Amino acid sequence: MSRNELVLHWKVQGFLNFDDDLKSEMEGEEHFYYLVGHSFFQDFAKDTSGNIVSCKMHDLIHDFLRFMTKEFDLDENSSPCLVSKTTRHSSITMEQGNNFPTCINGVKKLRTLVVTGQSCDVTGESLKKLFNEAKCLRLLDFQLTNTGETSKEIQLPDEICNLIHLRYLSFHGHHTLTLPESICEVRNLQYLNLRGCKKLPDEIEKLINLKYLYTYACSDLKYYPKGIGRLTGLKRLNTAIARVDCNHARMFSVGDLENLDLLSGDVYLVLRGNWINREEVERAKLHKKIHVTNLYMVLRTMNGEISQQLYDDFIQALNPRPTVPMLLL
Repeated sequence: MSRNELVLHWKVQGFLNFDDDLKSEMEGEEHFYYLVGHSFFQDFAKDTSGNIVSCKMHDLIHDFLRFMTKEFDLDENSSPCLVSKTTRHSSITMEQGNNFPTCINGVKKLRTLVVTGQSCDVTGESLKKLFNEAKCLRLLDFQLTNTGETSKEIQLPDEICNLIHLRYLSFHGHHTLTLPESICEVRNLQYLNLRGCKKLPDEIEKLINLKYLYTYACSDLKYYPKGIGRLTGLKRLNTAIARVDCNHARMFSVGDLENLDLLSGDVYLVLRGNWINREEVERAKLHKKIHVTNLYMVLRTMNGEISQQLYDDFIQALNPRPTVPMLLL
């Protein structure tokens, strides 16, 4: 698991004392390196600067915790069943050929569910049972790897709106994903990580506490909803499709970046339109995005050609900070 994800897990579970995002992240970093110093982790991956990027729990610590707690029971087919009435934090490792459990009972106290392992069938019926039972869930994380088979489809049922305490939702694996509009009722959601998503909810602005929105391999996404521009607390938006020719009523436009001043890290924008609306581009106010480190943009016009004059006018209208590396393709 990556260091950043681990700190986020602690944060959404309420293990960190500060309400302020920056202070809580600093506290999480301190706790992480304290545990590193006491050999709680192993198999470190580091970046070029020597900072720890990812790691895993030390085998001895893992075995001890497994001995002290029972995370899940097994049925006759060795398929994990969520039946514990006392477990609050659970992890399931799926083997090839298993299905996500439909045997779900007594999980009313469950706060964390992490599903790892091989890509498996995750049916709407099993998720419906989970969402109806585990209404105290704060963190739901699917991390399934590809088995070389055709991508499976996961369709979230409308009952996800029952998870009013959910703060962290991740579907990161080799599958396609369909979200219902009812996910917009999960108002406490702070972190949303999607892979293979077909469509984002049109009323996404209702997710007023959303701070992290990641979308990967979402080739079926035709547009990003307008409401993203109203999520003024958004800190990470790794990629987005934005109209560059108008202030569209339903689709996210480049000018909708106007109030997203907390964005940080790398941002990748796919800019679409039949022409470039200078007023719309200027409305983005990129010079105010002081936390963005790199900006990557793909400009796709109707005829697919970008003249030098068009390029110069576009950059001038964007008015990015001089210190932000920007790549326009």
